[in-house]
Amino acid sequence: MKTLPLAFLVVLLSVILSSGSQVIAQCEPGLDCNENGSADSCDIADNTSSDCDGNGVPDECQIALLPSLDCNQDQILDACEGILEDLLTAAEQGVNFGSSSDISGDRMAIGAPDGTSAGVITGAVYMYRNTGSRWVQETTIVPPDSTASALFGWSVDIDGDLLIVGSPGATGGSLGQNGGAAYIYRHDGTNWIFEVKLEASNGVSNDEFGISVGVSGERAVVGAWRALAGVAPGSAYIFSNNGLSWNQDQIIESNDPTAAKRFGGAVAIDGNTIAVSDQRSDLGFLQQVGGVFLYTSISQTSWLFTQKVTAQDPQEGAQFGRSLDLSGDQLLIGAPITDGQDGATYLFDRAGFVFSQSQKFSMPAISNGQLGNDVAISGEVLISGSWRENGSTGILYLHQPDGVGGYTTSAFTPINALEGDRFGWSVAADGRWVVGTSSSTEFAVIDRMIDAPDCNSNGIDDPCDIFQATSQDCDLDGIPDACQIASGVSSDCDLDGIPDHCEIADGTELDCNLNDVIDTCDIAAGTIQDCNTNGIPDDCESDCNLNNIADECELSSGTATDCNANGILDSCDLQFGFAIDCNANQIPDSCDIANGTADDCNNNNALDICEITIGIADDCNLNLLIDQCELDAGLTEDCNFNSVPDICDIAYGLSMDCNGNMNPDECELMTGEQQDCNQNGTIDACELLAGSSFDCDSNGTPDECDLSGGALDCNGNAIPDSCEVNADPNPPVISGLPVEVLVTADLQGCSAVATWDPAVITDDCGISSSFSTHTSGSVFAVGSTAVLVSATDVSGNTTDHLFNVIVLDDQLPILSNVPNNISVENDPGLCTAQVIWAEPLTADNCLSVTLVSDHNSGDAFPVGTTLVTYTATDGNGNIKQDFFEVTVQDVDLPSIVGLPGSVIVNSNPGLCTALVSWASPSIEDNCPGSTFSSDHQPGDLFPVGTTQINYLATDTNGNTSAATFDLTVVDSEMPVVSGIPNTVTLPNDSGSCGATHSWATPTVTDNCGNPVMTSSHNSGDQFPIGSTTVSIHIDDGHGNTLDFTFDVIIFDTELPVISGMPVSMTLSNSPGLCSQSIDWALPTVSDNCSGSELVGSA
Repeated sequence: MKTLPLAFLVVLLSVILSSGSQVIAQCEPGLDCNENGSADSCDIADNTSSDCDGNGVPDECQIALLPSLDCNQDQILDACEGILEDLLTAAEQGVNFGSSSDISGDRMAIGAPDGTSAGVITGAVYMYRNTGSRWVQETTIVPPDSTASALFGWSVDIDGDLLIVGSPGATGGSLGQNGGAAYIYRHDGTNWIFEVKLEASNGVSNDEFGISVGVSGERAVVGAWRALAGVAPGSAYIFSNNGLSWNQDQIIESNDPTAAKRFGGAVAIDGNTIAVSDQRSDLGFLQQVGGVFLYTSISQTSWLFTQKVTAQDPQEGAQFGRSLDLSGDQLLIGAPITDGQDGATYLFDRAGFVFSQSQKFSMPAISNGQLGNDVAISGEVLISGSWRENGSTGILYLHQPDGVGGYTTSAFTPINALEGDRFGWSVAADGRWVVGTSSSTEFAVIDRMIDAPDCNSNGIDDPCDIFQATSQDCDLDGIPDACQIASGVSSDCDLDGIPDHCEIADGTELDCNLNDVIDTCDIAAGTIQDCNTNGIPDDCESDCNLNNIADECELSSGTATDCNANGILDSCDLQFGFAIDCNANQIPDSCDIANGTADDCNNNNALDICEITIGIADDCNLNLLIDQCELDAGLTEDCNFNSVPDICDIAYGLSMDCNGNMNPDECELMTGEQQDCNQNGTIDACELLAGSSFDCDSNGTPDECDLSGGALDCNGNAIPDSCEVNADPNPPVISGLPVEVLVTADLQGCSAVATWDPAVITDDCGISSSFSTHTSGSVFAVGSTAVLVSATDVSGNTTDHLFNVIVLDDQLPILSNVPNNISVENDPGLCTAQVIWAEPLTADNCLSVTLVSDHNSGDAFPVGTTLVTYTATDGNGNIKQDFFEVTVQDVDLPSIVGLPGSVIVNSNPGLCTALVSWASPSIEDNCPGSTFSSDHQPGDLFPVGTTQINYLATDTNGNTSAATFDLTVVDSEMPVVSGIPNTVTLPNDSGSCGATHSWATPTVTDNCGNPVMTSSHNSGDQFPIGSTTVSIHIDDGHGNTLDFTFDVIIFDTELPVISGMPVSMTLSNSPGLCSQSIDWALPTVSDNCSGSELVGSA
């Protein structure tokens, strides 16, 4: 919009209003250059299209027809670039319009904290959108829960489709007077939709929560500079959206609490960084210097303090931190009372995680200007307001990088600004647009104050350079290629004026090793070798052994071999398993075989030595020849045909060679060369030689064979009788003794007396002697005692009989003083209790007693009943057990945590309800397994109004606790009305000073309930002569009202009636006079309307 003098704007507004019918006529179907279904004049009139040059043709149509009219392709005609200053005002005065402002993309918010809603001063935010060269008002936002003096709009921040509005004077709920709130709205592509009301979880009256706000992505920060007064003055609250609801994540307080005064007075958030200022914080002995505290996100919902920054020239009362803005690695801070209220702004740049002051901007000519009352960052451009400069006219200062590490500064004042306007009270910027506001005259001016880049300093904006093809932009990033090359951002190794990455991307040059350097440049610079001079870097050719030398070059130079001529280095054949080198001589086995340096007797392409080494083939005689090959060649014998050389059968014990003639015995027996009379598989001669068979008569035949052949053995001792002389082979016989004697220990004793029958000893030749280790009737200790009885006959034959005397201990140990059942309460906060008791006592008749328990005194016992078992075991395995119970009662109640605060949502479109979700709370209890129930669940359907959500937690031991919160569904939809009558003009009813008029009752529908419609007049009423305004008021009962009017105009069409009019008279004059006195009866007048007046002409 062109900027016009204010007086002219008023006149122009009057002209537009008075010619409304003409505008409507122009919006009838006509020219539609952009083919959007609406006439061009309508597009311009309703601000859908911009017409910056005022020629009646939408700018986008002119640009589409002739693109050269917009060389920088920003949808603004080049001819209008210098006349983009736009003056914005509020619809009502005295609302503090311009108290706050922010821009994001094509949307802008301007706060008016004294704006009205339904006659109540609650505050408002004016929303604008950019249509190219113009900024037009889109809507006015007021709080959904209007309260007086809420200061809604005191602070604003936009990020894309998200808007947050601070309302530090909001009252309600548990916060009390001036507790404050913040409201989040989301743009759905058409409208700004209320999403959530944020409140402090610990808020109280006068916190002024919402004095400052910031939003980035789905996270928000809200300042409350009077919170926690007297403890840690001021705090900031961090919220995030988990996709279902906005939740408070963290409360941050000053990390320098002893110096804190107004922590949270200004906040900013950008990505994972938050800045919070305290403009009155102390610094050592300096009072109210001001500081800014920085926090870094360590997760989506957690933030960590990282740094406090102050000015390098701290001054008392400077209000350092009165304003701030955060963008990427830049932090801009305003200090308007610095240098005797001249003011200054400070720039801090971040390196790594630390911000350091890099610039201080102060204007030497300023006197008492309070520079830095508000600041903004757009890209690399820094903006600050100096509202008291030039008699409080106000100025905006723009600091733009000069390309050599410094900044150039320019000033801006609106064309028609006057003293006292206080322009620059609030500033905001995004892209090239900058807005400044007047806090006293209540206007805002927005203009494209930020220069377009001209990186090559040729006087032509870079976008125009590119559009006009005077500069190339191969990667379409909006920066001329030559500038990227000159600055070193892009390389041009082949000096053809085209960035290397573009030539690589479009395939005109190769980058085979993907190092972002053209291959020919790599080779020319010597950073990459090309040993075979084929124009391809060696690291792109085959290099199977990864030694950075192309395989082809190694083969041609002889530094590597390819014995099998398969085009792959032998070492790589071996490394990658393409060939085998079983003997580890670094030569493929196939090559060893081919050149005769290794054998492959069975022609299986495997070296014999390897088959032998790894056990695939046998070499039992260790002559490095495979056994099967030796057998096949007839180099060794295999008489038993088991595929093993005979010599190996013998050597490894697979076959016997008892006579040592190197022929397996089984072969000699099979051929009949040797005898085996007893058929036991052993040559007879070997058995006799080894002594495993006897030949008592030395006839060369084993005795058993003699006997089987008929030799006599009358006593059956397998010895031919001919070889025996007076032999007594029979030992004594002992009988009558027990196999075992079993007795129990004497009562309270550890031994017992054992008795048994005496032994009966017999022998065929007579007994020489006998003895026993123990006698019947002896005392035996508990346990097992061996008793040996031995007898020897006259021939020296001896017989022994051994049996055990076992004394059993069957007496249980004594277990006493076992505790009775114990009952205690759980230890506080635990699901257990430590229980202590006196240990039981033990005693036994024999040996010591071992006492064990499955639980010990002093153990922690879980809630519930636990059985404690004591077991006493004596040395003989006798066990005595006793038991008692330990009961731990759970007396801790469960607690419900994570319950949301009051929730306020809009009803779903077209419905009297809303689907509402919230993060389910959790339960904390000393014992696991607690459960909770609720009379409503996240995702339930809730009616308009306030519903109390009740949660009940029950632990596994029956303890319960309850918690609640309120959920309010706001009906924000207006009723839908149709059939509102139009203004009507009627003649009066005959004989009446008015007329009866009837109309069809309008139809009213609403998403919620039955709206009430009231009217100042009813259909069929009598309307007087003249114009009567009929007012219709519709109220849906939820604060949404509509008002309509139409006029009923009655014209009086009846003429008045004159009665008693005298007839015409002819008389003589009075004597001597030139006249005559005449009297007549006055006529009467009657009319349908009172007030008729009879006027005579004489």
